[in-house]
Amino acid sequence: MYELDNGKEPMTTLDISLLVKWKYLQERDMPNKDCELYSVGNLTENGYIACKTHGSCYLESLKSSRK
Repeated sequence: MYELDNGKEPMTTLDISLLVKWKYLQERDMPNKDCELYSVGNLTENGYIACKTHGSCYLESLKSSRK
């Protein structure tokens, strides 16, 4: 939704505070205290979002496709 509303200024790196402020996310709470989301690369290109504790679905899909 953010990209549709803000096409002229796409979010290239993850900014959770901005997403909460503009109500794209309800809160900043994570599943556990060790979770922290971050972006890898440029989100408008081939970047992705990962968690310091749980990793990323993107990384998991790469691992399973190489089996």
